[in-house]
Amino acid sequence: MNARRALAVALPALAACSTTPPQPGPTYPDAIAQLRTLDIQVQRDVRTITLTNTTAQDLPAGRMWVNKWFSRDMPEGLPVATTVSFDLGEFVNEFGERFRAGGFFAINDPDDLVLAQYQTTTDAGDQVIYGLIVIDGRIE
Repeated sequence: MNARRALAVALPALAACSTTPPQPGPTYPDAIAQLRTLDIQVQRDVRTITLTNTTAQDLPAGRMWVNKWFSRDMPEGLPVATTVSFDLGEFVNEFGERFRAGGFFAINDPDDLVLAQYQTTTDAGDQVIYGLIVIDGRIE
C-alpha cells in the first residue's frame, strides 16, 4: 500500500516537470532566392545568438532562419542600431524539433551555426530572404 501511495504522489510531480513540446514551425521556403547579405551580424555564444542591425534600414516583422532548417518568428522586426539576443532553443524546425544549442547539460553535440537568414515581406507584398553575417557559429 505504501508503494502505491508513493507512486500516486510521485507521478503528478513528474508530470509537472515535463515541458510542453514546441509547435512545428514552417518549412523553409526554397522557392524564394536570397537577395543579398545585409550588414547584420549574428554572434553565437554557446546557447544564445546576438543580432546587431548596423544597416541604415529597419527590418520589418519577419522570420529568422538558421541553417535553412530552424526558424523563429520576429514580430518586432529589427530596427536600425538595435541589438537583440535569442536563445537558440527558440528556433524550431517543421517537425517541432529545437536547434541543438549545446551547453553544460547537453546530451548531444551542438549544431553548428553556419547560415542565418531573414525572411520578410516587401511593401509590394513579395516575400524576400536576406542573408545575415554569421560570426563564430561553431562551438568547440
